[in-house]
Amino acid sequence: MKIGIDVGGTFTDAVVLDKGHMRAFAKRRTTHGQIMDGLLAVLDAVCKDVPVEQIEKVTLSTTIVTNVVIEGKEEQTDLYVIPGPGRNVEEAFPVKPIQIPGYTDHQGRVVAYFNRKEVKALMKQEVQAGHRPAAVSAKFAIRNPSEEQALSDLAKQSGYRLVSEGTKLSGALHFPRRTVSAYFNSAVQTTFSDFVKGVQDALKARHIEAPLYMLKADGGSLPIGALTQMPVEAVFTGSAASVLGMKALGGMPTSMAVALDMGGTTTDISLWKEGQPIRARGGVTIRDYPSAVQSFQVESVGIGGESYVSLRKDGTWQVGPERRGPSMALGGESPTLGDALIVAGYADFGDKEWAWQGLTQLTVLMGTFSTNKQRVELGQAKGQKQAVITKQVDKDKVEQVAKAIIEAAVDTIQEGIRRAVTRENKRAVYTVQDIVEAHRFKPESLVGVGGTAGALAPLVAKAMHISVLTPKEAPVANAIGAALAKETVQVSLYCHTGKQELTVPELGLQESNVGIYSMAELLAKGQGYLQDLAKQMGIQENLIVEVVAKEDFPVLDGGYRECRIMNLHLQGKAGVDTYVRD
Repeated sequence: MKIGIDVGGTFTDAVVLDKGHMRAFAKRRTTHGQIMDGLLAVLDAVCKDVPVEQIEKVTLSTTIVTNVVIEGKEEQTDLYVIPGPGRNVEEAFPVKPIQIPGYTDHQGRVVAYFNRKEVKALMKQEVQAGHRPAAVSAKFAIRNPSEEQALSDLAKQSGYRLVSEGTKLSGALHFPRRTVSAYFNSAVQTTFSDFVKGVQDALKARHIEAPLYMLKADGGSLPIGALTQMPVEAVFTGSAASVLGMKALGGMPTSMAVALDMGGTTTDISLWKEGQPIRARGGVTIRDYPSAVQSFQVESVGIGGESYVSLRKDGTWQVGPERRGPSMALGGESPTLGDALIVAGYADFGDKEWAWQGLTQLTVLMGTFSTNKQRVELGQAKGQKQAVITKQVDKDKVEQVAKAIIEAAVDTIQEGIRRAVTRENKRAVYTVQDIVEAHRFKPESLVGVGGTAGALAPLVAKAMHISVLTPKEAPVANAIGAALAKETVQVSLYCHTGKQELTVPELGLQESNVGIYSMAELLAKGQGYLQDLAKQMGIQENLIVEVVAKEDFPVLDGGYRECRIMNLHLQGKAGVDTYVRD
């Protein structure tokens, strides 16, 4: 048996799968500030009739880390960089970097070593100002990680309690992306560790001893011990869970499709071609900064079932991105999109009378706004559940207001879809294959998952004049995706056959006299390193090795001898185990 848990901004979902069959599922409110309370509630519900000793694996996805970075609430982190000549990096990163003089060239030769003594003194001075984490990154460190490693060692010796290195997080050529990943990796470490402890305590309290895994943004999973060293990989795991859930449930259209994960607070938008999700090229953008974190391409908009509804000064409806609590139908104090869906007849949950009360309040507010009378205050006095309604309002007018609110929400989601499609159609062309296979993305169908999808996804599809699919498991698709995610890890290799040198950035490894002269030999070497890294991280599965990217081109070494420079990027193939519908 496997448990999948998705900790969202509004709800925490859990499923128990027994050999791919749904054994139990549950949905409970996420308890912000007391994360363990919500986890215990959902575990108690989902494990009520399940022998916990038979649970073999627990996998998590969460928006906790995502919310921290989006809101700019990450921990203060010192960022040390060795940028080399030719680039101004003052404004390139989330914080002003501390620049260290030094230079490694594109072939991995250290042209200028940084001054160890001066840097150590500088670091000690910075540490005295506050015991905080640090991140280090050096240009062309993937070709030779020695200077970045030396910078990391000095930071640890100087008293930094945590240091992240760009090359350990990505072996790809892109210094700014690796640097952004290193910064956020350290900056979210405390938040991630606190969250993990809460989960571990909850599992322990319910006597669940199965190994704990965490979903990554790229759709793979890792043992929690390995991911504590790279928590930046937990950014956007919520959207990854929804993508995996859709893959697991099957039936994704082979046409160009838009997929919507519609929760209580946000809607995540992903694009699919030929039944596969489109990935972010180069890495996901974290708060406007491109990173090296591999991810699906996802656009988020602040529309969910519990989006707060208000009237703008121009008399139009504002739906989201603010959320003030549950819908009035579920005991909340302010009208929401969910209440509007109930009144309009598209949803059926909670106390319908209170949904009508909330929308009646909004109708009165609209009327007083248009006649320039004193505004009606919405909500309840001193928390008492009593609606403020100053006069009887025609039922048809209330329904018209509900439909206008829903229309505003649909328009916002459509605008998000337009942004996602525009970005995809403006992708830069890098290869001949991109030119040969170039075609514009045009949505032909829509798939919806999440708690709000059953009511709202068909309305978005209708507005776009395309077909819609909402699986019956839509409300807990994310938890299903987490439960079935396969383990995966990645590794990069750079080899110069003339020098007979091999660099594996993620391992901090640089070898000489390697005896490699062809891509086939490099591939065999890389497969061994990938399996070794998997064992180090505690991965139990036998990985199916997948070549993500490779480059092999001849150069003249010293002007007369031909040799080869080869780059190879491997990973354990990501995906999902089989889900069986009963």
